[in-house]
Amino acid sequence: MGRQFSAAPNIVGAWAAVNPGPVVVDLGANGTVSADDVAAVIAAAGDRRVVLVGVHVPRRWQDGNNAVLRAAVAAHPSAAFVDWDALVNAHPGALGPDGVHPGTAGRALLANAVAAAARGR
Repeated sequence: MGRQFSAAPNIVGAWAAVNPGPVVVDLGANGTVSADDVAAVIAAAGDRRVVLVGVHVPRRWQDGNNAVLRAAVAAHPSAAFVDWDALVNAHPGALGPDGVHPGTAGRALLANAVAAAARGR
Protein backbone atom coordinates (compact mmCIF):
# COMPACT_ATOMS: atom_id res chain seq x y z
CA MET A 1 0.00 0.00 0.00
CA GLY A 2 2.97 2.32 -0.49
CA ARG A 3 3.95 2.27 3.18
CA GLN A 4 7.36 3.71 4.02
CA PHE A 5 9.81 2.02 6.39
CA SER A 6 9.65 5.07 8.65
CA ALA A 7 6.13 3.97 9.70
CA ALA A 8 7.41 0.60 10.94
CA PRO A 9 8.69 1.46 14.45
CA ASN A 10 5.25 2.56 15.68
CA ILE A 11 3.49 -0.35 13.96
CA VAL A 12 5.95 -2.90 15.36
CA GLY A 13 5.73 -1.39 18.84
CA ALA A 14 1.93 -1.57 18.86
CA TRP A 15 1.94 -5.12 17.47
CA ALA A 16 4.61 -6.38 19.87
CA ALA A 17 2.70 -4.96 22.83
CA VAL A 18 -0.16 -7.43 22.29
CA ASN A 19 1.30 -10.33 20.28
CA PRO A 20 3.96 -12.91 21.10
CA GLY A 21 6.44 -14.38 18.67
CA PRO A 22 8.71 -13.08 15.96
CA VAL A 23 8.26 -9.82 14.08
CA VAL A 24 8.50 -9.79 10.29
CA VAL A 25 9.09 -6.51 8.47
CA ASP A 26 8.81 -6.51 4.69
CA LEU A 27 9.18 -2.84 3.79
CA GLY A 28 11.65 -0.83 1.74
CA ALA A 29 10.45 -1.30 -1.81
CA ASN A 30 8.69 2.08 -1.85
CA GLY A 31 11.51 4.34 -0.70
CA THR A 32 14.74 4.57 1.21
CA VAL A 33 15.36 2.83 4.52
CA SER A 34 17.35 4.59 7.23
CA ALA A 35 19.56 2.83 9.74
CA ASP A 36 17.85 4.79 12.53
CA ASP A 37 14.41 3.48 11.50
CA VAL A 38 15.68 -0.10 11.38
CA ALA A 39 17.26 0.28 14.83
CA ALA A 40 13.96 1.68 16.12
CA VAL A 41 12.10 -1.34 14.71
CA ILE A 42 14.46 -3.75 16.42
CA ALA A 43 14.14 -1.82 19.69
CA ALA A 44 10.34 -1.75 19.39
CA ALA A 45 10.29 -5.53 18.97
CA GLY A 46 11.87 -5.97 22.38
CA ASP A 47 13.31 -9.43 22.89
CA ARG A 48 11.54 -10.94 19.89
CA ARG A 49 13.29 -12.25 16.80
CA VAL A 50 13.04 -9.72 13.99
CA VAL A 51 13.02 -10.88 10.37
CA LEU A 52 13.89 -8.12 7.92
CA VAL A 53 12.96 -8.93 4.34
CA GLY A 54 15.23 -7.42 1.72
CA VAL A 55 13.89 -5.78 -1.40
CA HIS A 56 13.88 -6.65 -5.07
CA VAL A 57 12.58 -3.64 -6.93
CA PRO A 58 13.79 -1.84 -10.05
CA ARG A 59 14.55 1.35 -8.17
CA ARG A 60 17.76 3.18 -7.32
CA TRP A 61 17.33 2.51 -3.59
CA GLN A 62 17.21 -1.32 -3.82
CA ASP A 63 20.90 -2.02 -3.13
CA GLY A 64 21.24 0.69 -0.49
CA ASN A 65 18.17 -0.52 1.39
CA ASN A 66 19.42 -4.10 1.34
CA ALA A 67 22.80 -2.91 2.65
CA VAL A 68 21.13 -1.02 5.53
CA LEU A 69 19.03 -4.07 6.43
CA ARG A 70 22.03 -6.42 6.29
CA ALA A 71 24.08 -4.07 8.49
CA ALA A 72 21.32 -3.97 11.10
CA VAL A 73 21.17 -7.76 11.17
CA ALA A 74 24.95 -7.97 11.56
CA ALA A 75 24.69 -5.67 14.59
CA HIS A 76 21.72 -7.39 16.25
CA PRO A 77 21.85 -11.12 17.03
CA SER A 78 18.05 -11.22 17.43
CA ALA A 79 17.56 -10.21 13.80
CA ALA A 80 17.62 -12.18 10.56
CA PHE A 81 17.75 -11.10 6.92
CA VAL A 82 15.80 -12.71 4.11
CA ASP A 83 17.56 -11.91 0.86
CA TRP A 84 14.52 -11.51 -1.37
CA ASP A 85 16.64 -10.10 -4.20
CA ALA A 86 18.82 -13.22 -4.28
CA LEU A 87 15.79 -15.50 -4.06
CA VAL A 88 14.08 -13.76 -6.97
CA ASN A 89 17.27 -13.88 -9.03
CA ALA A 90 17.68 -17.60 -8.29
CA HIS A 91 14.04 -18.48 -9.03
CA PRO A 92 12.79 -17.14 -12.36
CA GLY A 93 9.03 -16.92 -12.25
CA ALA A 94 8.90 -15.92 -8.58
CA LEU A 95 7.40 -12.56 -9.47
CA GLY A 96 3.93 -11.89 -10.78
CA PRO A 97 3.05 -10.18 -14.05
CA ASP A 98 4.05 -6.72 -12.79
CA GLY A 99 7.64 -7.91 -12.25
CA VAL A 100 7.68 -6.49 -8.71
CA HIS A 101 5.25 -8.36 -6.48
CA PRO A 102 5.52 -12.10 -5.83
CA GLY A 103 3.36 -14.40 -7.89
CA THR A 104 1.99 -17.69 -6.59
CA ALA A 105 5.40 -19.41 -6.63
CA GLY A 106 7.06 -16.32 -5.17
CA ARG A 107 4.61 -16.09 -2.28
CA ALA A 108 5.40 -19.68 -1.29
CA LEU A 109 9.13 -19.07 -1.71
CA LEU A 110 9.00 -15.93 0.44
CA ALA A 111 6.79 -17.53 3.10
CA ASN A 112 9.16 -20.48 3.43
CA ALA A 113 12.21 -18.21 3.65
CA VAL A 114 10.56 -16.01 6.30
CA ALA A 115 9.45 -19.04 8.33
CA ALA A 116 12.98 -20.46 8.26
CA ALA A 117 14.47 -17.12 9.31
CA ALA A 118 11.94 -16.75 12.11
CA ARG A 119 12.97 -20.18 13.42
CA GLY A 120 16.64 -19.21 13.21
CA ARG A 121 17.59 -21.37 10.26
